[in-house]
Amino acid sequence: MHVVNMREQTAGHLSGRLTRQLDAWPAVRAGQAECGLGTGFSTTARRAGAQIVHLHGGDEAQVYLTRTVIARLGDALLESGRVTVAEGGDWVRVRLDTESDVTLAMSLASVAIQTDTVESREDMISPCQAPPPRVPMRARMPRRTNGGLCERRHDS
Repeated sequence: MHVVNMREQTAGHLSGRLTRQLDAWPAVRAGQAECGLGTGFSTTARRAGAQIVHLHGGDEAQVYLTRTVIARLGDALLESGRVTVAEGGDWVRVRLDTESDVTLAMSLASVAIQTDTVESREDMISPCQAPPPRVPMRARMPRRTNGGLCERRHDS
């Protein structure tokens, strides 16, 4: 079962291919990404609900590797030119431009499954690198009342 919406399906066939491959793994299940944007893939073997891959649309995957794994593999990942590593984070981004990028993302997902233990999640997990949600322009703009500014209420 995957929760990829039509926009994500048409955004890139490579992210669709990655989705199909992850769906085929018995140790992985799809659902809404914890960040609220796109699809998240969780491990089922060790700690149900622990998300290891996010697809936020387009041709990019984010993989939860833990800071320890990133410290160990970071240089090799950066030298590949296909992976972006955020300093101090637990997630890496893999650009999905070629079939080999999908293979790389699957390999990193495999590493994520192997390293995803309760101990690896005891520390504060950094959020994925999803773009911040877009706030409607009306909600961002303060309104004027009686010549002064007041906060715009989001429930109005």
